[in-house]
Amino acid sequence: MESKSDLNIVILNKNEEFSPLLPNTLKELGYRAQYSAESLLQADLVFMDEASAYQWLNLLLKTKKDALQIFLPFIVVLNKDLDAERWLDLGCDDVLSKGEAQQTITKVKMLANLVNKFKFQIDKMSSTLKVLNTKIAYVDSDTGLSNMIPFLEEIKRALAISHRRSANLAILHVYLQIHDKNTFIMGSAHTDGLLQVLEERLSACVRDSDIVARLHENEFIIALLDIRKPEDAAAVSNKIIESFAKPFVKDGHENTITINIGISVFPENGSDAKVLLKEADLAMHLARAHGQNTYQYSMPPFNKQVDIQSQTSKSLRNAIVNNEFHMVYQPIVNIMDNSIVGAEGLLRWVFPNGERVLPTEIFNLAEETNQTISVTEWVLKMACRQIKIWHERELTKLKISINISRQILQEKYFSLTVSDILTKTGLSPKYLEFEISEKWLLENIDYSQLFLKQLKNLGVKIAIDSVGESYASLDYLSLFEVDFLKISKAFIHNILTDANNYARVEAIVKRANHCNIQVIAVGIETEEQLQALQKLGCHEWQGYYFSKPLHPEDFSLFLRSKR
Repeated sequence: MESKSDLNIVILNKNEEFSPLLPNTLKELGYRAQYSAESLLQADLVFMDEASAYQWLNLLLKTKKDALQIFLPFIVVLNKDLDAERWLDLGCDDVLSKGEAQQTITKVKMLANLVNKFKFQIDKMSSTLKVLNTKIAYVDSDTGLSNMIPFLEEIKRALAISHRRSANLAILHVYLQIHDKNTFIMGSAHTDGLLQVLEERLSACVRDSDIVARLHENEFIIALLDIRKPEDAAAVSNKIIESFAKPFVKDGHENTITINIGISVFPENGSDAKVLLKEADLAMHLARAHGQNTYQYSMPPFNKQVDIQSQTSKSLRNAIVNNEFHMVYQPIVNIMDNSIVGAEGLLRWVFPNGERVLPTEIFNLAEETNQTISVTEWVLKMACRQIKIWHERELTKLKISINISRQILQEKYFSLTVSDILTKTGLSPKYLEFEISEKWLLENIDYSQLFLKQLKNLGVKIAIDSVGESYASLDYLSLFEVDFLKISKAFIHNILTDANNYARVEAIVKRANHCNIQVIAVGIETEEQLQALQKLGCHEWQGYYFSKPLHPEDFSLFLRSKR
């Protein structure tokens, strides 16, 4: 609240009719008063004798009206009480008697405190309005994202940092179109609520350190900071396109989103923020000329690689639609009685002409085009459906094991996808097992711990795959809640002829047993290998010695033959 000295009090005493009582009272209360009409327009509280009121009252009332002030200045006329009602009717705020000392002291205290309190509220409201005005100027009201004013400021700072570090920075100009039954509807009242959803999906495709801003109604700008190479912008663009491939459903309306993205890169396209934005805009229009769901760089050499990746990305999407993908299942076997306890689901891709894509190549292509999520979702759905069918046919309560790629480990919301698929297929989570490579798990232990915890909370099983390949100390087992270790087949292949491999497998089994973790041996091809692993204390095994991966129908027949 303002101090007493900050309160602007003016006393107008035209005919010098005031007694010293009023000035002395104000002085005793710690207030200073001015006696000049020149200070009227800055006044908070005005005391006037009647002669001054006749001269200045209309001006003061007009000032209050023009300035939209509800309360200030507070006008008091001192008179003989006989004309009090008339002055109040004319617009004065209060009337003070000249003659009564105690009344003067009491009322002056009350008036000064009242005006001070009101001024405090006005100042508070002004500060709030300044904050709101700043927010309106800098933040998009529909999405909560930055608009171009702060975005440009942040880009300028980021460019300075990138220049010092000799790092790359990319600008993505994202153009979105929302369609309802193939009709372009962006900007209608129906789409207003979708903007927040669009922002959330866009932001989920980038890192927390990157910057997302809204440019226009259906255009967004993304700055990818400190990227390793210009091609990384293509990976993010593919991820965005893939993220928006699924329709949005809101208020009963199913909306499809088409996207075009233009990319500019520092330092290749320039070092000025506005130049990079212009280049990204030009590239976005180039992408629109190439059709829906495409992206283009502003640099022609990069677009040759873009066209290749775009064709690969299209091929992967078509593989799902055209049923070029299919699943095969390799039995997982109890090592003591050779009973089938589960199956590992493996993806296969066969083109209509019969050409096959190597299994390892499928996920390499998916990672390059940022379609790992959609491919993994397809695999998970098919595998869960199939194992549920076998359960319903009373072909024992088998578990199903699925591999998780490195890129999936970086997905924050993968556990939600898993939960949704389990719910839709009706499969109990205790029959689902995820295999994660030891090498990938150890790349970021903190994040891996969180990722595994989210999955374990669903009730699924976790297996660490390719154990031994990284030659890491098994002390890391205490950091993760896992159920199985899968020993790399590289150690199984020559376990009988390589003493070091035998010792390595023996150490893994002992450590796993100590941690109450079961061990699965992979790639067993001979009876001798099987016996050696039985002797070492493994629990389960896989390999061509028992069965190759089988199509679902063949797997069903194989199950029946083993009952």
